[in-house]
Amino acid sequence: MSRKKKAPSRRVAWLVAGALVLVAGALLYVYGGRYWYDHRTPNFKAKSVVDVYPGTTADSLLSIVKPLAKDPASVERAFRSEGLTGAVKPGRYVIDPTVTSVYAARMFAHGWESDISLTIAPTFRFKSGLADQLGRQLMIGREPIAAALNDPAFLSRYGMDTLTVLTAFIPDTYSIKWSVSVDDLFERVKAEYDAYWNEERRAAAAAQELTPTEVAILASIVHEETKNVPEMPTIAGVYLNRLHTKGWKLEADPTLNYLQGYRESHLYDRHKRVDSPYNTYMYPGLPPGPISCSPKECLEAVLHPEMHKYYFFCASPDNFHLSEKDRHHNFAATGAEHSRNAAAFQAAQRRYEQSKK
Repeated sequence: MSRKKKAPSRRVAWLVAGALVLVAGALLYVYGGRYWYDHRTPNFKAKSVVDVYPGTTADSLLSIVKPLAKDPASVERAFRSEGLTGAVKPGRYVIDPTVTSVYAARMFAHGWESDISLTIAPTFRFKSGLADQLGRQLMIGREPIAAALNDPAFLSRYGMDTLTVLTAFIPDTYSIKWSVSVDDLFERVKAEYDAYWNEERRAAAAAQELTPTEVAILASIVHEETKNVPEMPTIAGVYLNRLHTKGWKLEADPTLNYLQGYRESHLYDRHKRVDSPYNTYMYPGLPPGPISCSPKECLEAVLHPEMHKYYFFCASPDNFHLSEKDRHHNFAATGAEHSRNAAAFQAAQRRYEQSKK
C-alpha cells in the first residue's frame, strides 16, 4: 500500500521540476537575451550628437536618447542598470552607431564627453567678435566670455590685460571639451600662447626690437593691409623700416579704419585729425593694442620680414580685377616714386568707377 501512495508523489515532483526548468529557461532566454542585447549589440541608428546642459535630468535625457535607438526599451533598461537618476553631467556626447545601450548609458553616467574642434579664426577685429565666435562653439555661450575679456582682475591671473588680450589668442583649431569653463578656457589659451611663443620666436621678436605683444599688434596692421600671404613679409618690412627710423611715424591707414569701427569705405584728412593713441598719423610708434586678430602668417611675417629699403606702398592698379587674396601693392623707397604709384592707382580707380556707371 505504501508504494502505491508514493508513485503519484514522484510524478508530481517531476512535473513541478520540469515546469520550473521551463520557467527558468524562459526567464533565462528573456532576461539573458535582453542582457546580451543591452551589453553586446549595437543599438543606434546613426551617429548622433547629444548636448547636455547643466540641470538636465536623466528622465529628460532619456526622452532625447530613446528616439535615436533601434530598440528604445533597451536604452531605458540600460539607464536603470547604470543608476542614471537626477541631474546628468553636462557635455557634448557623441553616440556612434556601433555602441550598445549600456555603453551609451555609461557615457552619460561617467561624463565621458567627446572633444570638439574649437576654431579661433582671424575673422574678428574686436573683443565682441571673439566672444561671438567662441560663444557659438562652446556651452558657456557668449556672455561669460565677453565678461572675462573685459575683466582686468580676471585677465591678470593669466598675464593678460583688457587692452592687448586679443594678442593672447593664437588662431588655430584646438581639441577641447564643449563644456569647458571660462577659467579652463583661458588656462588653455595661455598654454597655447606659451607653446607658440617658444624660445626661437621670442628671439626672432627681439631681433626686430619687439616683444611678442608688439609683434601681434604690428601683425594685426599687416593683416588689415593685405590678405596676400606672399606679400605680408614685404609690408611688415615697410612698417619696421618706419618704426626703427627716427622721425618716421607708422602712418598706417588701418589704424584710422579701426578708430571708425571699420565703417568707412574711404578715409579722408579729417580721419587723420582724430586724437587717439591708435592714430598712427598723429602719434609715433605702435598703437597700444591690436586692431584685429593676427593670423599666424602675419605673425611670422613680422618675425621674418623682407629686408629692403621701402618706406611706402600703394595698392596696385590691377587690384580692381583681382580677388582679395591676390591683390597686391607697389612699393617705393622715395616719396616721389610713391606719388607716381599713387597717381597710377587713382587713375585706375577712376576708370573702374566710370565703367560701373
